[in-house]
Amino acid sequence: MRKFIIIVLVLLFEQCLAQNVRLSGDKSDIYDTEDDNRSFINCFNCTFENDKLENQNLIAAILLNNHKHLYTNEIYYWLFKLIKTKEIIFFYVIDKLESRVNISSDVLILDNYISQEGIYKDVKISPLREIIKSKLSKDCFVIDSKVLDIENPIDDYIPFLQFYNPDVKITPIIINRISFDKMEKISEKFSKIISEYIKFNKLTLGKDIFILVSNCVGHNREEFGSCSYELDLNSYQADVEDNDRMINNYLTEALTKSKIRPFTINELLNSDTVLSKWREKYPLIFGLITLINLQNYLRIKNTEGILIKCTNSVTSEVLPCENSYSKTTSSAKHFMRFFTLVFYLE
Repeated sequence: MRKFIIIVLVLLFEQCLAQNVRLSGDKSDIYDTEDDNRSFINCFNCTFENDKLENQNLIAAILLNNHKHLYTNEIYYWLFKLIKTKEIIFFYVIDKLESRVNISSDVLILDNYISQEGIYKDVKISPLREIIKSKLSKDCFVIDSKVLDIENPIDDYIPFLQFYNPDVKITPIIINRISFDKMEKISEKFSKIISEYIKFNKLTLGKDIFILVSNCVGHNREEFGSCSYELDLNSYQADVEDNDRMINNYLTEALTKSKIRPFTINELLNSDTVLSKWREKYPLIFGLITLINLQNYLRIKNTEGILIKCTNSVTSEVLPCENSYSKTTSSAKHFMRFFTLVFYLE
């Protein structure tokens, strides 16, 4: 116990010497002032209702999304009202990262910033990140703060998280292109560290700490090389049906290891299947494996998945917000899929 306390104190001191605040990028759809941000978020208060979630012990959520807030108004804005935990472990990806910077694959990417710029105040980084750095094998991660300055989904989520949960702390982790076997090995070690942190600090998954997974939106667009369908309304319908099939077969109801491997190997990472399926899908896979491992380490009840909403840029209504940075597209020749899926304890 004393040894663990000393490690935490040393890591906190090292964190004080780390880089300072990470500034939000200029591509976010969120406004700069508190009043503007409040007005923008109020645009999302549409008619979606799901009262039964208020009484569920939510422990994690997966968002298939990107910067298109004006399309995703009914998908995830309400989720942030339900996240009341002290901390959030945030798995995410930077689109086409390896083509934009020289970065190692097959590893997690961590940074050295001590906080993230917010609308109301800076969002603190949890001490958990430094514990991960100290305990996780060095061949499982790299530290590179510069990649966060390219494009970062955190910029899009922080205003929502902070609006409803002002004192939340985050542990941001980039899940780069990693093979499934390597993911399993990393997640096993990673999950053990998380479970020890939860137990030592007497936290409860869902009540005190939450797992949020942000996965790149699914595109069907010629210039992305992501079209295995003819680009017309028939292809759009086929893609919607395929999307629904994967969610229903693999991600809803009981979350089990027997589902995740075939889902990953046969669907997401199989080059013979639809190329447009959920681009840069690595945070989703790593998040699912980690949830299963945490079930075992924390000896918690079985985890159930519920699809809350799934839509796309063709049928989704666009919010009537002015002066937003969001771009819109509504053609069958370039359509995108969005969904929100939550996990809770039985």
